[in-house]
Amino acid sequence: MPSWRVQLLRNSDILRRPLRGRAPGAGGAAAGAGPAHGASRRSISLVVRRVMGVTSVSVEDYYSPTAQPSFEDGLPQTTKADKANHGFGMRSMRAIVERYGGTLVARAEDGVFHLDIML
Repeated sequence: MPSWRVQLLRNSDILRRPLRGRAPGAGGAAAGAGPAHGASRRSISLVVRRVMGVTSVSVEDYYSPTAQPSFEDGLPQTTKADKANHGFGMRSMRAIVERYGGTLVARAEDGVFHLDIML
């Protein structure tokens, strides 16, 4: 892949369907951890690297250990009651990543949601 690979993203992918804010945990660290879990769990980790021509994006966010996310087809499912209008963010993210020949893997373990993207 050329070193300018990430710059080739279409404006519509960035402006109308940004990757940021789509992850289920985006903002969940502050809201989901709550006072019972302490301030140390109210953080989101974002690491972007480029190694040997591959760009990786890793996001880690806390969720309440009592609310283990359910997954279907490798993606977490929305917990919102209105499922007709929620739960499209992760599918949109995966579609954008795959459009550019990348992969998206999501998992949840021990109260931490992990999202890994390779482009």
